[in-house]
Amino acid sequence: MSPPSPRRLASLDWVRGLVMVLMTLDHASGAFNAGRLSRDGVSSWKVGSALPVEQFLTRWVTHLCAPTFVFLAGTALALSLHRRLAEGESPRDLDGFHLRRGLFIALLDPLWMSWILLAWGRWLLQVMYVLGVGTMCMVALRRLSTRTLVGLGLLLIAGNEWISGVLTRGGAPSVPVALLFNVGFFGEG
Repeated sequence: MSPPSPRRLASLDWVRGLVMVLMTLDHASGAFNAGRLSRDGVSSWKVGSALPVEQFLTRWVTHLCAPTFVFLAGTALALSLHRRLAEGESPRDLDGFHLRRGLFIALLDPLWMSWILLAWGRWLLQVMYVLGVGTMCMVALRRLSTRTLVGLGLLLIAGNEWISGVLTRGGAPSVPVALLFNVGFFGEG
């Protein structure tokens, strides 16, 4: 095995490898685990319902996958942006590139993954959608102050489960709610 190129950060590659192993565990659990917990948001858990320890721990550890992929994508985006600006690329060209790339990535979930998972008449909005929308949002967000970004981040972390629970009222989300909050599938089916 050859050593990583000097432009790569080995620590990011290690994190990426670890999260891919966890993602494999999650996907294998979905395919071979009849007792798998699939409704996992706090807003969808009913007090007093069964919560087997092994199911909880399997699902809990695999919840590191999506946030880690988002973290890695953001880190790669920041490193790439910094490098490309240092090489003289114009901010306007980079904004256009990130908008196009983000749109392409965001469309992969509803147009490709929904078809692959045979979810006819339903749309899947999960990790690829979030990564694509996040990439597009970075065009504007990278211009905000650190203080504003920290405030927005804390607001999203603190309020996401509550807001998604209120907006869906335990039922199927509307299209705008599904687009703003990663609740999985929406539509008929």
